Amino acid sequence: MQLQINSKKFGRVITFTRPSGTEYLYADVNGKAGTLGLQLHRNGSALAYGGGDESEFQRLVRNWYRWWIA
Repeated sequence: MQLQINSKKFGRVITFTRPSGTEYLYADVNGKAGTLGLQLHRNGSALAYGGGDESEFQRLVRNWYRWWIA
C-alpha cells in the first residue's frame, strides 16, 4: 500500500508505504523508501496495519501525519 502527501513543511512529496510482508508503516522523510524509511511511531508504539482496506491505511497515515506536523 502506498500514499503520497504533498508536504508544505518539507517542500516535497512524502511517500508513505506498508511494504508487503510487514504490518509496519513507513515514510520516506529521511530520503529513503520502504523499510529503509522512517518507521511511523506514536506515543512510543510503532504504527501498524495488517488489513487490506486501502481507505483505512490512508486514514491511519493522514491522522499520523497531522499529529506529527502539529
